[in-house]
Amino acid sequence: MEKTNEKIWVISNGRTGVRNQCIGVAQRLSDDIEIIKQKDIDEAGGLLPYLKEKFGTTQLATTDQWPDIVISSGLEVGKTNTEIKKLSGDKVFSVSVTNPTTNFFEFDVIATVKHTYFNWPLCSRTLEIMGVPHKVTPEIIEKEVEKWHDRFKELIQQRPVFAALVGGDTEDEKFSERDGITLGTLLNDIVKREGGSLLLTNSPRISIPAWRALLQQIDVPGFVYDCRVASQGNPFMAMLGVADVIIPTGDSVSMCFEATAAGKPVYIYYTENTTPDLYKKIYQDLYDRGLAQELTADFRLDREAWKNIPPPIDSAGDIATAVREELDKKRQASLGK
Repeated sequence: MEKTNEKIWVISNGRTGVRNQCIGVAQRLSDDIEIIKQKDIDEAGGLLPYLKEKFGTTQLATTDQWPDIVISSGLEVGKTNTEIKKLSGDKVFSVSVTNPTTNFFEFDVIATVKHTYFNWPLCSRTLEIMGVPHKVTPEIIEKEVEKWHDRFKELIQQRPVFAALVGGDTEDEKFSERDGITLGTLLNDIVKREGGSLLLTNSPRISIPAWRALLQQIDVPGFVYDCRVASQGNPFMAMLGVADVIIPTGDSVSMCFEATAAGKPVYIYYTENTTPDLYKKIYQDLYDRGLAQELTADFRLDREAWKNIPPPIDSAGDIATAVREELDKKRQASLGK
């Protein structure tokens, strides 16, 4: 699908994985993308004063500064999304890439993961997706590998390269120091047994004590990226590109699907408390498709088993296609009035 010049707003609640889900869809549609932070809206005293300041006018109904499409994920930013649509006089096309839990009839497109899917008849278009959208593409990976080549060139001589993507706390459970020790010990043992090197990256959701506990178990050759202290860019995409094996933690559906987009062997690690049953059902779809396996303590890298990795699930592309179709229908209907 070719990109067009639509102006797109992504409403962000501050969570990296959720924001990237929305950006992944937006990037398939247009290059004109602006991130609107819910935090900034709240600090402005609400959406109306925020928009008046942003547009530089109180005449919101007549301004030509509205976006063509607004994309969000979740409850709070979903309300902001549909409120923007109302204030624009229905000029804006509203998209939710997850179950918005409310205001269903006010969206133009709603996409939800298979195991949380429900068909809302009052929404213009609902679609079931096999996994969460993301912004990982072969082109982005290739670009990032080139950017980080000098930093990784020595480590990638030590094959296989394992990339561990560590999430952290969820809304309901904590990734504890004990979880850090357990995972760190397992990763270290795997690399010692298989040889090679280890690349580690984290999420802002992991506590400093848990991250420190994990790192204290590592004494194999490797590279560590801490998203809270790094100042030279994020090597996440480059790690996906140079890795021979990718190990995401099961507390992050986003990271697990991003990992499978690299077309490498993926082994998902289930933390004791932070991988809910719903996530395990979603991951089972990856296992059934041959895109991932569960990581176990007796891990052995079987290269033969990964010779023919299927194409990754392209939820971002599926949603973008639905958006384009419904937006075209809406515009045609408008012209016919």
